[in-house]
Amino acid sequence: MRSQRTTRSPRSLGCGTWGGTITTENINARHFVNLTWVSRTIAPRVIDADALFAGHVQRYGQ
Repeated sequence: MRSQRTTRSPRSLGCGTWGGTITTENINARHFVNLTWVSRTIAPRVIDADALFAGHVQRYGQ
């Protein structure tokens, strides 16, 4: 039985700043994934401590 060695060649497009590109690392598929983060502000909720622990106090007392 002969063992098969598989070597993967690097899948990169960039050559780094020494080659005149804008990036300092090799460019791979992750660089081409377009991610967009969308966020919005959430209004703060003020919670009264008495209202928060009312069930606990009612069940177990203070």
